[in-house]
Amino acid sequence: MNSVIIGIFTWILCIGLMFFCVYIISRYAGWFEKHSLKLLILSLILGLGLYFFGYYFRDSILFGGNSEGDFSLAELAASALLSFVSMSRMLVMELDIGELGVVGEIPLFRVLYGLVLLSAICFLATAVLSMLGGAILSRIRIFFLTRFGSRQRIYIIYGFRPEMSHFIEDIRKRHPRSQILIFFQKELEEGEKELVKEMINLGCIKGCVSEQPGKIKDFAIPERGTGNGIIFISSFPDTERNLQTITTLCGLLKKEKKNEIPIRIYGLVSYEICGEIPLQPRYDGFSVHWTDIDQLSVRQVFTAHPLTDSIPGNLFEEGCLNQKIEIAVLGYSEEAPYLYRSLLEEIQFKGVSFRLILIGQGISDQTADFRHMNPGISRLAEIECMDLPLMSDVFFEWLKLNGSRILRFYCMSEDDRMNVRLQRTLCASHITGENPEVYVLAHCRSPLWDETQAVYFGLSEQIFTEEMIIHEKLDRMAAAVHTFYQMYYGESEARAKESWNQTSVFNKESSRSLALHLSSKLYSIGYQLTEKAGTDDFQEYLESHPHVVENLAFGEHLRWEMFFFNRGWTPFSGRLPEGTNKDLKKKCHACLVSWEELKTVGERYGTNYQYLDEHFIRNMDKIAGLTGYGLMKKQNPDSQAEHR
Repeated sequence: MNSVIIGIFTWILCIGLMFFCVYIISRYAGWFEKHSLKLLILSLILGLGLYFFGYYFRDSILFGGNSEGDFSLAELAASALLSFVSMSRMLVMELDIGELGVVGEIPLFRVLYGLVLLSAICFLATAVLSMLGGAILSRIRIFFLTRFGSRQRIYIIYGFRPEMSHFIEDIRKRHPRSQILIFFQKELEEGEKELVKEMINLGCIKGCVSEQPGKIKDFAIPERGTGNGIIFISSFPDTERNLQTITTLCGLLKKEKKNEIPIRIYGLVSYEICGEIPLQPRYDGFSVHWTDIDQLSVRQVFTAHPLTDSIPGNLFEEGCLNQKIEIAVLGYSEEAPYLYRSLLEEIQFKGVSFRLILIGQGISDQTADFRHMNPGISRLAEIECMDLPLMSDVFFEWLKLNGSRILRFYCMSEDDRMNVRLQRTLCASHITGENPEVYVLAHCRSPLWDETQAVYFGLSEQIFTEEMIIHEKLDRMAAAVHTFYQMYYGESEARAKESWNQTSVFNKESSRSLALHLSSKLYSIGYQLTEKAGTDDFQEYLESHPHVVENLAFGEHLRWEMFFFNRGWTPFSGRLPEGTNKDLKKKCHACLVSWEELKTVGERYGTNYQYLDEHFIRNMDKIAGLTGYGLMKKQNPDSQAEHR
């Protein structure tokens, strides 16, 4: 009976040991694939040493045998030859420990023999699987994750673009123990073998994208819970494919009643290509977020370098800016329309006169859709197109005549090298005056660039980070703005916060635009956001400066108008409609009128729209507090920029 129990226990132990080895090797597949050959050679050397020791001292009297321990060269050579022959048996798991005589009976020797034999077999299998591409190891690891989950956060990247390698590196630095699954497209896996290998070396688990996923397991969503949730990112270069992938995933999660899975879903799309209608919330409570990489490139530079950094604080008078501001954008790229919108919205203050100059060969045709499909822009700003070939004689003539009055230059050509040439040209003081402010669009960094005279933005390593794609810093404030307005209209604080994930892309962009402008509003009255404890004198300041609230509210109405004008909205022509102040299909809004006319519109719809803007200004400190920020008076408001 004891023998049966021992036998069963031994089998259970062996099966458990096998699963443990498979789990460990698949868990650290990248490391084992990289070092498997070295480990195999090491285990064979250890095996050679064990066999040599065993054969040489096989019947030695030192270990209980009957053979004298005298040295014999012939015995030494024979033992070495037998060791080489027997070592190969380890690779086929042939147990020949009985041939080692009395040495083979020593318990310690038998334990060492078993460990070396096991390691040799494991490392041989790992080396063979690595030569086959490592797909089997990845499938084993994915099997473990889908069945048993993980205590660590799981990142699932479905579809892959080369720039995502920066995102992987950032995740590895921030969360070194997290699980990262990458599902490559077949064509990318075949054409970018070095990139795939690099991702595996970072500890990622590699999978293959199914053409038409039909089950949850195709997305590798764990059946059980995880310690820190799941981040799913659809990152195909094609916007339409990302839309289809996320729609399919949410449909399968709903069908199989997996609503309880703690999963956040992100899709990389282009708003310019797909528009906003396909991105409307229709995913039955799942947390779905859409990210436009081109827009992030622009948003990142405006977050770090708002326009007010270039405007001395002493030019503002109680929130008004009675100045003419001119900004030149050189060249055209996919990111250019996002830059135009950000510039037009960011500069809106009471009293400002803004002129946006677009320069480049064929720039009128390239920007025709933006200008003609957004006709309302002309009510608040001037856009001028200069069809000049960049770096031509007429371009340099224009620079000599006009360069000194330009507040900022943005180099936005699709060609990074052209942008760098423009930057060097603009920084020549005899052309544009001393120290012009130059912002250069670049998708990759070169060690030859001089970064002391310009700001480079749009770099892949700046955009493809966890902070930008998943935890975008701006969204902390944008969600607080959304929450504030929802509470103003009667929602509870909990429901208002929850509704951020379910609101439309248009509403999110509106809140982001206001959040981005919040620091500029504060700058205009000598305040700034701080993550430390702020001062409590903001309300006292507003009471002692009664015109500030009205002036900033006036400017906020201009910014809100420009946000709508930037997206093709227009005022109603003729009589205002009954019951509603907007027509979503025709993109008409009753409030797209001057500040003075806004009061009359509010009387028609029973809402004081001027008060709504003023209410926001009076509560900027409370909105900042929702995100953990405070407001602090600047020590020297005029030190941020020099008067141009």
